[in-house]
This record gives sequence, C-alpha cells and structure tokens, in this order.
Amino acid sequence: MTDSEEIDQYRRLVEESNDVVAVVDTDGTVTYVSPAVKRVLGYDPEALVGDVGSEYTHPDDRDTVTAAVESLRTGPDEPRTVEFRVQRADGSWCWIEATMRNRLDDDVIAGIL
Repeated sequence: MTDSEEIDQYRRLVEESNDVVAVVDTDGTVTYVSPAVKRVLGYDPEALVGDVGSEYTHPDDRDTVTAAVESLRTGPDEPRTVEFRVQRADGSWCWIEATMRNRLDDDVIAGIL
C-alpha cells in the first residue's frame, strides 16, 4: 500500500465512523470535527470549527471536562475518559463518553484529540 493509499484509508475510516472524532486547540477551540457529528448531534462539521467546544457542554459538566483537558495539557501522555452532556442541534442534551488524548506535539493533529 502506498503512503497516499494509506492516508486515504485512514481518512475514510474517520469519515465513515459512527464515533465523533474532534480536535481542539489549547484554548478549547474546535479545529476539526468528523462528519459523524451530523449523525450523532445534528451539526454540520464545518459549523463547529472555530467554536469553543465548551459552548456545547452542559453547564453542570463544564468543570469536569475542563479539568480533564487541563490534566492532558500538563500531565503524562495518558488518555482521559470523561462522561458529560452535550447539546444537540435540536437543543436537547445527550450523554457522551469521550476519550481524550494530548496530541499537541503532533505536527498533523496539533491539539487535544
């Protein structure tokens, strides 16, 4: 398999997955979100890029999510799993489980995955 074919395969895996893949920068701004966000939450991916991810997090859960992200910035490269509520495009709330990983030093991802 060529590098180009391998890249295309990984891109297709992310695009066709039922799981949402998102990347936020050090300020919590969404820099990438996969197409699954349309199926899961009802948002167009392009509409979320540039927004602060915590805007969609339930107010009662923001401290928990913020603490997980902060521990990723400063701690070892261990994934953090957190359950919290996210607002769907229709205004309803749903519980999600997110496993986050620090990829700030990765030249391609450059964020919290």
